[in-house]
Amino acid sequence: MKYSLVGLGVPAVLALLTACAAGPGGGGKGPDGGPLPQPRQVFVSPFGELFVSEAGEPYPVAAWFADADADSDGRLTADEFAADGQRWFARLDQDADGIVGPAEIFAYERMVDATFASVGGMGGMPGRPGGGRGPGAGRGGPSAGGQMNLDDDQSGSPMGGGQDGPPMGGGQEAPSPAAPRAQPYRSGTERLARAGLLSVPQPVRAADRNADQKITPDEWVAAGERWFMLLDQDHDGVLTLESLPKTAVQGGRGGGRPPRR
Repeated sequence: MKYSLVGLGVPAVLALLTACAAGPGGGGKGPDGGPLPQPRQVFVSPFGELFVSEAGEPYPVAAWFADADADSDGRLTADEFAADGQRWFARLDQDADGIVGPAEIFAYERMVDATFASVGGMGGMPGRPGGGRGPGAGRGGPSAGGQMNLDDDQSGSPMGGGQDGPPMGGGQEAPSPAAPRAQPYRSGTERLARAGLLSVPQPVRAADRNADQKITPDEWVAAGERWFMLLDQDHDGVLTLESLPKTAVQGGRGGGRPPRR
Protein backbone atom coordinates (compact mmCIF):
# COMPACT_ATOMS: atom_id res chain seq x y z
CA MET A 1 0.00 0.00 0.00
CA LYS A 2 1.32 3.45 -0.90
CA TYR A 3 0.86 6.53 1.22
CA SER A 4 1.28 10.24 0.63
CA LEU A 5 3.25 12.10 3.29
CA VAL A 6 1.45 13.82 6.10
CA GLY A 7 3.84 15.85 8.25
CA LEU A 8 2.45 15.41 11.74
CA GLY A 9 4.75 16.01 14.68
CA VAL A 10 2.50 17.84 17.11
CA PRO A 11 2.63 17.06 20.86
CA ALA A 12 -1.15 16.60 20.86
CA VAL A 13 -0.76 13.87 18.24
CA LEU A 14 1.77 12.04 20.39
CA ALA A 15 -0.59 12.29 23.36
CA LEU A 16 -3.36 10.78 21.24
CA LEU A 17 -1.06 7.95 20.14
CA THR A 18 -0.18 7.16 23.75
CA ALA A 19 -3.87 6.96 24.61
CA CYS A 20 -4.61 4.77 21.61
CA ALA A 21 -1.53 2.52 21.61
CA ALA A 22 -3.23 -0.31 23.49
CA GLY A 23 -6.18 -0.24 21.05
CA PRO A 24 -9.86 0.41 21.68
CA GLY A 25 -10.74 0.80 25.32
CA GLY A 26 -7.20 1.84 26.23
CA GLY A 27 -8.44 4.48 28.67
CA GLY A 28 -8.99 7.53 26.44
CA LYS A 29 -12.41 8.99 25.70
CA GLY A 30 -13.68 10.25 22.37
CA PRO A 31 -15.93 13.29 21.82
CA ASP A 32 -19.03 11.13 22.38
CA GLY A 33 -17.69 9.73 25.64
CA GLY A 34 -16.85 6.35 24.13
CA PRO A 35 -13.38 4.84 23.66
CA LEU A 36 -11.06 6.51 21.21
CA PRO A 37 -10.88 4.64 17.89
CA GLN A 38 -7.76 2.63 17.20
CA PRO A 39 -5.52 4.72 14.91
CA ARG A 40 -3.51 3.62 11.91
CA GLN A 41 -0.52 1.76 13.28
CA VAL A 42 2.81 0.40 12.09
CA PHE A 43 4.33 -3.02 12.63
CA VAL A 44 7.97 -3.74 11.75
CA SER A 45 8.74 -7.34 10.87
CA PRO A 46 11.88 -8.96 12.33
CA PHE A 47 13.61 -8.25 9.00
CA GLY A 48 12.53 -4.60 8.95
CA GLU A 49 9.57 -4.67 6.57
CA LEU A 50 6.84 -2.18 7.51
CA PHE A 51 3.14 -3.03 7.64
CA VAL A 52 0.47 -0.38 8.21
CA SER A 53 -3.09 -0.93 9.45
CA GLU A 54 -5.99 1.37 8.67
CA ALA A 55 -7.81 3.19 11.45
CA GLY A 56 -10.00 0.80 13.41
CA GLU A 57 -8.33 -2.33 12.02
CA PRO A 58 -6.32 -4.86 14.07
CA TYR A 59 -2.65 -4.35 14.74
CA PRO A 60 -0.85 -5.47 11.54
CA VAL A 61 1.45 -8.09 13.08
CA ALA A 62 -1.22 -10.56 11.91
CA ALA A 63 -0.82 -9.35 8.32
CA TRP A 64 2.93 -10.01 8.42
CA PHE A 65 2.43 -13.44 9.97
CA ALA A 66 -0.18 -14.46 7.40
CA ASP A 67 2.05 -13.29 4.57
CA ALA A 68 5.05 -15.25 5.88
CA ASP A 69 3.02 -18.38 6.69
CA ALA A 70 3.33 -19.92 3.24
CA ASP A 71 1.01 -22.89 3.81
CA SER A 72 -1.47 -20.90 5.95
CA ASP A 73 -1.44 -23.48 8.74
CA GLY A 74 -0.98 -20.92 11.52
CA ARG A 75 2.55 -22.14 12.22
CA LEU A 76 5.61 -20.26 11.01
CA THR A 77 8.53 -22.63 10.57
CA ALA A 78 12.19 -21.66 10.42
CA ASP A 79 12.15 -22.27 6.66
CA GLU A 80 9.11 -20.05 6.14
CA PHE A 81 10.63 -17.37 8.33
CA ALA A 82 13.87 -17.52 6.33
CA ALA A 83 11.96 -17.37 3.03
CA ASP A 84 10.18 -14.24 4.21
CA GLY A 85 13.56 -12.71 4.97
CA GLN A 86 14.96 -13.64 1.57
CA ARG A 87 11.97 -12.08 -0.18
CA TRP A 88 12.53 -8.82 1.69
CA PHE A 89 16.30 -8.90 1.07
CA ALA A 90 15.57 -9.10 -2.66
CA ARG A 91 13.33 -6.05 -2.36
CA LEU A 92 16.00 -4.12 -0.47
CA ASP A 93 18.63 -5.10 -3.05
CA GLN A 94 17.21 -2.78 -5.67
CA ASP A 95 20.12 -3.11 -8.11
CA ALA A 96 20.10 -6.92 -7.77
CA ASP A 97 23.85 -7.14 -7.20
CA GLY A 98 23.48 -9.52 -4.24
CA ILE A 99 24.46 -6.89 -1.67
CA VAL A 100 22.37 -4.38 0.26
CA GLY A 101 24.75 -1.43 0.07
CA PRO A 102 24.91 2.04 1.63
CA ALA A 103 22.54 3.72 -0.83
CA GLU A 104 19.97 0.94 -0.37
CA ILE A 105 20.24 1.08 3.42
CA PHE A 106 19.89 4.87 3.25
CA ALA A 107 16.85 4.60 0.99
CA TYR A 108 15.25 2.13 3.39
CA GLU A 109 15.73 4.56 6.25
CA ARG A 110 14.16 7.37 4.25
CA MET A 111 11.20 5.09 3.54
CA VAL A 112 10.92 4.40 7.28
CA ASP A 113 10.82 8.12 8.03
CA ALA A 114 8.19 8.66 5.33
CA THR A 115 6.05 5.81 6.65
CA PHE A 116 5.97 7.09 10.19
CA ALA A 117 5.35 10.62 8.95
CA SER A 118 2.38 9.33 6.97
CA VAL A 119 0.73 7.78 10.04
CA GLY A 120 1.99 10.34 12.56
CA GLY A 121 4.32 10.23 15.55
CA MET A 122 5.13 6.74 16.81
CA GLY A 123 2.79 5.04 14.40
CA GLY A 124 -0.90 5.84 14.53
CA MET A 125 -2.60 8.84 12.96
CA PRO A 126 -4.83 9.12 9.92
CA GLY A 127 -3.04 9.80 6.65
CA ARG A 128 -4.04 9.53 3.01
CA PRO A 129 -3.94 6.03 1.57
CA GLY A 130 -3.19 5.64 -2.10
CA GLY A 131 -3.05 2.74 -4.49
CA GLY A 132 -0.89 -0.33 -4.29
CA ARG A 133 -1.06 -3.74 -2.84
CA GLY A 134 -3.61 -2.92 -0.19
CA PRO A 135 -4.82 -4.45 3.08
CA GLY A 136 -4.78 -8.20 3.44
CA ALA A 137 -1.89 -8.48 1.02
CA GLY A 138 -0.13 -11.80 0.87
CA ARG A 139 -1.34 -15.34 1.31
CA GLY A 140 -4.85 -14.97 2.61
CA GLY A 141 -3.95 -12.29 5.16
CA PRO A 142 -6.43 -10.45 7.35
CA SER A 143 -8.08 -7.21 6.38
CA ALA A 144 -5.42 -5.10 8.10
CA GLY A 145 -1.83 -4.43 7.30
CA GLY A 146 -0.88 -3.02 3.93
CA GLN A 147 2.81 -3.48 3.27
CA MET A 148 4.92 -0.40 2.79
CA ASN A 149 6.40 -0.75 -0.64
CA LEU A 150 9.95 0.13 -1.63
CA ASP A 151 8.69 0.81 -5.15
CA ASP A 152 6.80 3.91 -4.00
CA ASP A 153 7.65 6.84 -6.27
CA GLN A 154 5.57 9.77 -5.12
CA SER A 155 6.25 13.42 -5.77
CA GLY A 156 8.35 14.53 -2.83
CA SER A 157 8.56 11.09 -1.27
CA PRO A 158 11.88 9.73 -0.04
CA MET A 159 11.67 6.78 -2.40
CA GLY A 160 11.47 9.09 -5.40
CA GLY A 161 14.96 10.52 -4.98
CA GLY A 162 14.35 14.19 -5.74
CA GLN A 163 16.66 16.72 -4.16
CA ASP A 164 17.04 15.04 -0.82
CA GLY A 165 19.36 12.17 -1.66
CA PRO A 166 20.02 9.26 -4.01
CA PRO A 167 17.06 7.40 -5.48
CA MET A 168 16.28 3.83 -4.60
CA GLY A 169 17.39 1.51 -7.34
CA GLY A 170 20.30 0.57 -9.54
CA GLY A 171 23.07 2.68 -10.94
CA GLN A 172 26.06 4.45 -9.51
CA GLU A 173 25.81 6.33 -6.23
CA ALA A 174 25.78 10.04 -6.98
CA PRO A 175 28.52 12.09 -5.31
CA SER A 176 26.09 14.33 -3.46
CA PRO A 177 26.21 16.04 -0.06
CA ALA A 178 23.14 13.99 0.78
CA ALA A 179 24.77 10.68 -0.17
CA PRO A 180 24.74 8.01 2.58
CA ARG A 181 27.58 8.18 5.05
CA ALA A 182 28.98 5.60 7.46
CA GLN A 183 27.16 7.11 10.42
CA PRO A 184 24.43 5.92 12.78
CA TYR A 185 20.80 6.25 11.81
CA ARG A 186 19.01 8.08 14.60
CA SER A 187 15.80 9.68 13.39
CA GLY A 188 13.64 6.54 13.24
CA THR A 189 15.34 4.12 15.62
CA GLU A 190 12.98 4.60 18.55
CA ARG A 191 9.95 4.19 16.32
CA LEU A 192 11.38 1.07 14.67
CA ALA A 193 12.20 -0.44 18.06
CA ARG A 194 8.74 0.30 19.46
CA ALA A 195 7.01 -1.22 16.44
CA GLY A 196 9.14 -4.39 16.31
CA LEU A 197 8.89 -7.69 18.16
CA LEU A 198 12.46 -7.55 19.48
CA SER A 199 12.94 -3.81 20.00
CA VAL A 200 15.73 -3.63 17.40
CA PRO A 201 16.53 0.03 16.57
CA GLN A 202 17.28 -0.65 12.88
CA PRO A 203 16.68 -4.26 11.78
CA VAL A 204 18.36 -3.91 8.38
CA ARG A 205 21.56 -2.37 9.73
CA ALA A 206 21.54 -4.92 12.54
CA ALA A 207 22.43 -7.61 10.00
CA ASP A 208 25.66 -5.78 9.10
CA ARG A 209 27.88 -7.68 11.53
CA ASN A 210 31.19 -6.17 10.40
CA ALA A 211 29.75 -2.64 10.17
CA ASP A 212 31.06 -2.05 6.64
CA GLN A 213 27.77 -0.51 5.43
CA LYS A 214 27.12 -3.55 3.23
CA ILE A 215 24.90 -6.52 4.02
CA THR A 216 25.82 -9.79 2.36
CA PRO A 217 23.51 -12.78 1.89
CA ASP A 218 25.46 -14.67 4.56
CA GLU A 219 25.04 -11.83 7.05
CA TRP A 220 21.33 -11.67 6.27
CA VAL A 221 20.86 -15.40 6.77
CA ALA A 222 22.75 -15.26 10.08
CA ALA A 223 20.58 -12.37 11.24
CA GLY A 224 17.42 -14.29 10.38
CA GLU A 225 18.62 -17.27 12.36
CA ARG A 226 19.24 -15.02 15.37
CA TRP A 227 15.81 -13.42 15.11
CA PHE A 228 14.04 -16.78 14.83
CA MET A 229 15.93 -18.22 17.78
CA LEU A 230 14.97 -15.23 19.95
CA LEU A 231 11.31 -15.43 18.94
CA ASP A 232 11.08 -19.22 19.36
CA GLN A 233 10.86 -18.97 23.12
CA ASP A 234 9.83 -22.61 23.69
CA HIS A 235 12.45 -23.88 21.20
CA ASP A 236 10.01 -26.08 19.30
CA GLY A 237 11.07 -24.76 15.90
CA VAL A 238 7.72 -23.11 15.19
CA LEU A 239 6.25 -19.64 15.78
CA THR A 240 2.55 -18.96 16.25
CA LEU A 241 0.87 -15.58 16.25
CA GLU A 242 -0.20 -16.07 19.86
CA SER A 243 3.32 -16.93 21.02
CA LEU A 244 4.92 -13.77 19.65
CA PRO A 245 5.89 -11.03 22.10
CA LYS A 246 3.94 -7.79 21.87
CA THR A 247 5.54 -4.70 20.45
CA ALA A 248 5.67 -1.55 22.56
CA VAL A 249 3.09 0.04 20.24
CA GLN A 250 0.82 -2.98 20.51
CA GLY A 251 1.26 -3.50 24.23
CA GLY A 252 1.49 0.15 25.19
CA ARG A 253 4.49 -0.55 27.41
CA GLY A 254 7.96 -1.96 26.91
CA GLY A 255 7.07 -4.34 24.10
CA GLY A 256 9.24 -7.26 23.06
CA ARG A 257 12.44 -8.47 24.64
CA PRO A 258 15.65 -6.77 23.57
CA PRO A 259 17.74 -9.03 21.34
CA ARG A 260 20.94 -10.68 22.49
CA ARG A 261 23.50 -9.28 20.08
